[in-house]
Amino acid sequence: MRAWQAAFGDSERVALVPPILFGAALVPLAWHVGTRWFDRRTGLIAAALVALSPPLILFSAAVRPYSLLPLLCLASCHALLRGVQNGGRVRWSAYTALTLAMLLTHNWAWLVWAAQAVVVAAWPWRGVRSGPRVARRGMGGAAVAAGYAFWLPAFLHQAGHAGHGRGGSPRWPSAGSFLEATIGLPRAAAAIVLAGLVGAWMLRRVRSGAERFAGPAGRGLAASLLIGVPAVALAAAIALLPKTNLLQNAVW
Repeated sequence: MRAWQAAFGDSERVALVPPILFGAALVPLAWHVGTRWFDRRTGLIAAALVALSPPLILFSAAVRPYSLLPLLCLASCHALLRGVQNGGRVRWSAYTALTLAMLLTHNWAWLVWAAQAVVVAAWPWRGVRSGPRVARRGMGGAAVAAGYAFWLPAFLHQAGHAGHGRGGSPRWPSAGSFLEATIGLPRAAAAIVLAGLVGAWMLRRVRSGAERFAGPAGRGLAASLLIGVPAVALAAAIALLPKTNLLQNAVW
Protein backbone atom coordinates (compact mmCIF):
# COMPACT_ATOMS: atom_id res chain seq x y z
CA MET A 1 0.00 0.00 0.00
CA ARG A 2 2.87 2.37 0.75
CA ALA A 3 4.43 1.68 -2.65
CA TRP A 4 1.04 2.11 -4.35
CA GLN A 5 0.36 5.44 -2.67
CA ALA A 6 3.91 6.64 -3.32
CA ALA A 7 3.32 6.02 -7.02
CA PHE A 8 -0.28 7.23 -7.42
CA GLY A 9 -1.00 9.51 -4.46
CA ASP A 10 -2.36 9.11 -0.95
CA SER A 11 -6.02 9.98 -1.51
CA GLU A 12 -8.80 7.72 -0.26
CA ARG A 13 -9.83 6.99 -3.85
CA VAL A 14 -6.33 5.77 -4.70
CA ALA A 15 -6.11 3.69 -1.50
CA LEU A 16 -9.35 1.87 -2.36
CA VAL A 17 -8.07 0.54 -5.68
CA PRO A 18 -5.93 -2.40 -4.38
CA PRO A 19 -8.62 -3.90 -2.09
CA ILE A 20 -11.20 -3.55 -4.86
CA LEU A 21 -8.87 -5.31 -7.33
CA PHE A 22 -8.12 -8.09 -4.83
CA GLY A 23 -11.82 -8.57 -4.16
CA ALA A 24 -12.64 -8.65 -7.88
CA ALA A 25 -9.82 -11.13 -8.54
CA LEU A 26 -11.40 -13.62 -6.14
CA VAL A 27 -14.32 -14.14 -8.53
CA PRO A 28 -12.32 -15.54 -11.49
CA LEU A 29 -10.08 -17.48 -9.09
CA ALA A 30 -13.14 -19.18 -7.57
CA TRP A 31 -14.35 -20.00 -11.09
CA HIS A 32 -10.95 -21.44 -12.02
CA VAL A 33 -10.64 -23.57 -8.88
CA GLY A 34 -14.20 -24.89 -9.19
CA THR A 35 -13.76 -25.69 -12.88
CA ARG A 36 -10.28 -27.18 -12.47
CA TRP A 37 -11.18 -29.61 -9.72
CA PHE A 38 -14.85 -30.27 -10.51
CA ASP A 39 -16.67 -28.91 -13.58
CA ARG A 40 -17.83 -25.69 -15.25
CA ARG A 41 -21.13 -25.62 -13.37
CA THR A 42 -19.33 -25.81 -10.04
CA GLY A 43 -16.99 -23.04 -11.15
CA LEU A 44 -19.88 -20.78 -12.15
CA ILE A 45 -21.72 -21.41 -8.87
CA ALA A 46 -18.58 -20.70 -6.87
CA ALA A 47 -17.92 -17.47 -8.78
CA ALA A 48 -21.54 -16.35 -8.29
CA LEU A 49 -21.46 -17.04 -4.54
CA VAL A 50 -18.22 -15.08 -4.20
CA ALA A 51 -19.55 -12.17 -6.27
CA LEU A 52 -22.75 -11.96 -4.17
CA SER A 53 -21.23 -12.56 -0.72
CA PRO A 54 -22.08 -9.58 1.54
CA PRO A 55 -18.93 -9.71 3.73
CA LEU A 56 -16.62 -10.17 0.74
CA ILE A 57 -18.22 -7.15 -0.94
CA LEU A 58 -17.84 -5.17 2.29
CA PHE A 59 -14.18 -6.15 2.68
CA SER A 60 -13.46 -5.12 -0.92
CA ALA A 61 -14.59 -1.59 -0.07
CA ALA A 62 -12.32 -1.21 2.96
CA VAL A 63 -8.68 -0.09 2.97
CA ARG A 64 -7.66 -3.14 4.95
CA PRO A 65 -6.03 -6.50 4.07
CA TYR A 66 -9.37 -8.31 4.33
CA SER A 67 -9.95 -8.63 0.57
CA LEU A 68 -6.43 -9.95 0.01
CA LEU A 69 -6.76 -12.62 2.70
CA PRO A 70 -9.51 -14.81 1.10
CA LEU A 71 -7.71 -14.52 -2.24
CA LEU A 72 -4.53 -15.94 -0.68
CA CYS A 73 -6.43 -18.57 1.32
CA LEU A 74 -8.08 -19.98 -1.81
CA ALA A 75 -4.88 -19.71 -3.82
CA SER A 76 -2.99 -21.56 -1.07
CA CYS A 77 -5.52 -24.42 -1.05
CA HIS A 78 -5.41 -24.60 -4.85
CA ALA A 79 -1.61 -24.69 -4.83
CA LEU A 80 -1.66 -27.43 -2.19
CA LEU A 81 -3.92 -29.54 -4.39
CA ARG A 82 -1.63 -28.99 -7.38
CA GLY A 83 1.37 -30.00 -5.30
CA VAL A 84 -0.36 -33.17 -4.18
CA GLN A 85 -1.49 -33.92 -7.72
CA ASN A 86 1.76 -33.49 -9.64
CA GLY A 87 4.47 -32.76 -7.09
CA GLY A 88 7.50 -30.86 -8.30
CA ARG A 89 9.65 -28.21 -6.73
CA VAL A 90 7.94 -25.36 -8.58
CA ARG A 91 4.45 -26.31 -7.39
CA TRP A 92 5.50 -26.83 -3.79
CA SER A 93 7.47 -23.56 -3.89
CA ALA A 94 4.34 -21.78 -5.13
CA TYR A 95 2.34 -23.29 -2.27
CA THR A 96 4.98 -22.25 0.25
CA ALA A 97 5.12 -18.67 -1.09
CA LEU A 98 1.32 -18.28 -1.15
CA THR A 99 0.95 -19.76 2.33
CA LEU A 100 3.65 -17.51 3.74
CA ALA A 101 1.98 -14.48 2.15
CA MET A 102 -1.33 -15.62 3.66
CA LEU A 103 0.19 -15.93 7.14
CA LEU A 104 1.87 -12.53 6.88
CA THR A 105 -1.36 -10.89 5.71
CA HIS A 106 -3.26 -11.74 8.88
CA ASN A 107 -2.26 -13.52 12.09
CA TRP A 108 -5.46 -15.56 12.20
CA ALA A 109 -4.50 -17.20 8.90
CA TRP A 110 -2.64 -19.70 11.08
CA LEU A 111 -6.05 -21.30 11.61
CA VAL A 112 -6.32 -21.86 7.85
CA TRP A 113 -2.84 -23.39 7.62
CA ALA A 114 -3.57 -25.62 10.62
CA ALA A 115 -6.87 -26.69 9.02
CA GLN A 116 -5.02 -27.63 5.84
CA ALA A 117 -2.67 -29.78 7.90
CA VAL A 118 -5.60 -31.47 9.70
CA VAL A 119 -7.45 -32.29 6.46
CA VAL A 120 -4.36 -33.63 4.70
CA ALA A 121 -3.33 -35.66 7.76
CA ALA A 122 -6.83 -37.14 8.04
CA TRP A 123 -6.96 -38.19 4.38
CA PRO A 124 -6.63 -42.00 3.89
CA TRP A 125 -3.23 -42.17 2.17
CA ARG A 126 -2.98 -45.95 2.35
CA GLY A 127 -1.52 -47.27 -0.86
CA VAL A 128 -0.94 -43.79 -2.28
CA ARG A 129 2.67 -42.95 -2.98
CA SER A 130 2.25 -39.21 -2.61
CA GLY A 131 1.21 -39.51 1.05
CA PRO A 132 4.74 -39.57 2.51
CA ARG A 133 5.81 -36.88 0.04
CA VAL A 134 3.03 -34.60 1.26
CA ALA A 135 4.09 -35.25 4.84
CA ARG A 136 7.69 -34.33 4.04
CA ARG A 137 7.27 -31.43 1.62
CA GLY A 138 3.74 -30.21 2.07
CA MET A 139 2.36 -27.69 4.50
CA GLY A 140 5.30 -25.33 3.92
CA GLY A 141 7.25 -26.70 6.86
CA ALA A 142 10.71 -25.31 7.36
CA ALA A 143 10.45 -22.87 4.46
CA VAL A 144 7.35 -21.20 5.92
CA ALA A 145 8.93 -21.10 9.38
CA ALA A 146 12.11 -19.54 7.99
CA GLY A 147 10.19 -16.93 6.01
CA TYR A 148 7.97 -16.10 8.97
CA ALA A 149 10.82 -15.84 11.50
CA PHE A 150 11.30 -12.08 11.09
CA TRP A 151 7.63 -11.47 11.92
CA LEU A 152 7.49 -13.84 14.91
CA PRO A 153 8.31 -11.16 17.56
CA ALA A 154 5.51 -8.96 16.21
CA PHE A 155 3.15 -11.94 16.16
CA LEU A 156 3.89 -12.79 19.79
CA HIS A 157 3.43 -9.16 20.84
CA GLN A 158 0.16 -8.80 18.96
CA ALA A 159 -1.10 -12.11 20.33
CA GLY A 160 -0.87 -10.65 23.82
CA HIS A 161 -1.82 -7.02 23.23
CA ALA A 162 -3.64 -6.49 19.94
CA GLY A 163 -6.86 -7.72 18.39
CA HIS A 164 -10.11 -7.76 20.32
CA GLY A 165 -8.66 -8.72 23.64
CA ARG A 166 -8.60 -11.90 25.65
CA GLY A 167 -12.00 -11.51 27.20
CA GLY A 168 -13.60 -13.49 24.45
CA SER A 169 -17.33 -13.80 23.92
CA PRO A 170 -20.07 -16.43 24.15
CA ARG A 171 -19.54 -19.18 21.57
CA TRP A 172 -22.87 -19.72 19.96
CA PRO A 173 -24.21 -16.14 19.77
CA SER A 174 -20.96 -15.08 18.08
CA ALA A 175 -21.02 -18.11 15.78
CA GLY A 176 -24.64 -17.30 14.89
CA SER A 177 -23.72 -13.69 14.10
CA PHE A 178 -20.86 -14.91 11.94
CA LEU A 179 -23.16 -17.27 10.03
CA GLU A 180 -25.73 -14.51 9.56
CA ALA A 181 -23.12 -12.11 8.19
CA THR A 182 -21.52 -14.73 5.95
CA ILE A 183 -24.69 -15.93 4.22
CA GLY A 184 -26.42 -12.56 4.28
CA LEU A 185 -29.71 -13.78 5.74
CA PRO A 186 -31.28 -13.64 9.20
CA ARG A 187 -29.74 -16.14 11.58
CA ALA A 188 -32.46 -18.80 11.45
CA ALA A 189 -32.74 -18.61 7.66
CA ALA A 190 -28.96 -18.73 7.30
CA ALA A 191 -28.82 -21.90 9.43
CA ILE A 192 -31.55 -23.50 7.28
CA VAL A 193 -29.74 -22.58 4.06
CA LEU A 194 -26.43 -23.92 5.36
CA ALA A 195 -28.02 -27.15 6.57
CA GLY A 196 -29.74 -27.55 3.21
CA LEU A 197 -26.50 -27.08 1.28
CA VAL A 198 -24.62 -29.56 3.46
CA GLY A 199 -27.49 -32.04 3.29
CA ALA A 200 -27.73 -31.79 -0.50
CA TRP A 201 -24.00 -32.35 -0.82
CA MET A 202 -24.09 -35.40 1.47
CA LEU A 203 -27.12 -36.85 -0.33
CA ARG A 204 -25.39 -36.53 -3.67
CA ARG A 205 -22.29 -38.21 -2.27
CA VAL A 206 -24.38 -41.11 -0.96
CA ARG A 207 -26.25 -41.53 -4.23
CA SER A 208 -23.14 -41.44 -6.37
CA GLY A 209 -21.29 -43.77 -4.00
CA ALA A 210 -18.12 -43.06 -2.11
CA GLU A 211 -15.63 -41.77 -4.61
CA ARG A 212 -12.38 -43.65 -4.36
CA PHE A 213 -9.12 -41.79 -4.51
CA ALA A 214 -7.60 -43.07 -7.76
CA GLY A 215 -4.49 -40.92 -7.60
CA PRO A 216 -3.71 -37.42 -6.35
CA ALA A 217 -5.93 -35.80 -9.01
CA GLY A 218 -9.17 -37.24 -7.57
CA ARG A 219 -12.09 -35.04 -6.69
CA GLY A 220 -12.29 -36.56 -3.24
CA LEU A 221 -9.30 -34.74 -1.80
CA ALA A 222 -10.29 -31.48 -3.52
CA ALA A 223 -13.80 -31.65 -2.03
CA SER A 224 -12.44 -32.61 1.39
CA LEU A 225 -9.89 -29.78 1.37
CA LEU A 226 -12.14 -27.03 0.02
CA ILE A 227 -14.96 -27.96 2.41
CA GLY A 228 -12.89 -29.19 5.33
CA VAL A 229 -10.46 -26.28 5.62
CA PRO A 230 -13.07 -23.57 6.28
CA ALA A 231 -15.05 -25.96 8.48
CA VAL A 232 -12.05 -26.90 10.64
CA ALA A 233 -10.83 -23.28 10.81
CA LEU A 234 -14.29 -22.08 11.87
CA ALA A 235 -14.55 -24.84 14.47
CA ALA A 236 -11.17 -23.80 15.88
CA ALA A 237 -12.27 -20.15 15.99
CA ILE A 238 -15.46 -21.12 17.85
CA ALA A 239 -13.46 -23.27 20.28
CA LEU A 240 -11.14 -20.33 21.02
CA LEU A 241 -13.92 -17.78 21.51
CA PRO A 242 -13.85 -17.80 25.32
CA LYS A 243 -10.18 -16.77 25.22
CA THR A 244 -9.84 -14.68 22.05
CA ASN A 245 -12.73 -13.21 20.11
CA LEU A 246 -11.86 -14.41 16.62
CA LEU A 247 -15.35 -13.74 15.27
CA GLN A 248 -15.71 -10.17 16.52
CA ASN A 249 -15.97 -8.77 12.99
CA ALA A 250 -19.27 -10.60 12.58
CA VAL A 251 -20.84 -8.02 14.90
CA TRP A 252 -20.42 -5.22 12.38
